[in-house]
Amino acid sequence: MKKIISGIVLGFVFVGAASAQVLPVKIKKFLDDYYTSSEMGKWQQAPGACSGRKWLLTGDFNDDGRTDYLVRILAGRGIDRSLHLIGFINEKGDYTPDPFLEEEYTGDTRRTATTIIKKGSSISSTLLGEGEGSTRMLTTDLVNQYICETDAAIVYSYKDGQFKKYGDGGGNEVLPGPLPQVFPTPKPTPKPTATPIIKTTPRPTDNPPVQTPSSTTLPNIVGSYRIYKADGKVDASGGTVVYENGVLTFKISDGRAFSTATAFVKDGVISTGWGRTAIVSPDGQTIFWSDKTRWVRR
Repeated sequence: MKKIISGIVLGFVFVGAASAQVLPVKIKKFLDDYYTSSEMGKWQQAPGACSGRKWLLTGDFNDDGRTDYLVRILAGRGIDRSLHLIGFINEKGDYTPDPFLEEEYTGDTRRTATTIIKKGSSISSTLLGEGEGSTRMLTTDLVNQYICETDAAIVYSYKDGQFKKYGDGGGNEVLPGPLPQVFPTPKPTPKPTATPIIKTTPRPTDNPPVQTPSSTTLPNIVGSYRIYKADGKVDASGGTVVYENGVLTFKISDGRAFSTATAFVKDGVISTGWGRTAIVSPDGQTIFWSDKTRWVRR
């Protein structure tokens, strides 16, 4: 968890999956495909440390009347394991995945649990930044990820096709009192050095319709990205870009990495050793790949 929030909440109805809840076949196949590999091993269930120890929960996060799913899993091996929260939105029997939380499975992360705050629950207006003395009714189900036996929690809502923190496009997050910082504050990713990437490659013939920077160096693209597949759907794996000693490395956050390759670049066009090219938007926020996938900075 990057940020911990606490607040006065009235009348929350927390629910988890029933003990007989079965993971739909299509969701299990997705987890088997994207969270299992020879390098990282097979994904594991990650029951919460309290509140019934649920790892599989249900709700209606987009208020369309269909049952959506939320899973807590562990991915990786040994000390490199990480906790993932993945929402699956029910699209008439198909499930659109949104992996919206990934944290190292250490310290306070081990003491977390997840619940669903149900539509119709009464919550304090202070949680919504509307002053004191009144309550509001939720119009959709929310996800509550919290540290057991504490007030530290993060609430997520599903909005604009993805899960967002309340107050980060997913709702208002104006809370009374201090915001306790229970998890360690992550260190910011260092900016790449000014060393230019000097080799060139021909411009791809099928460029996306974006303005290309004119310099032979790239904007700062180091950081964490959400990956969108060619059909526009969110890929389960997030991307990370690292720049070190003149080498750009593109990694998949579930542990699988593309081959490390020196990036040849000219006029903002990247060419890598694994056979694809890409164009970076002028603001450095989006990487458009030649196979029609794109990486959007988180």
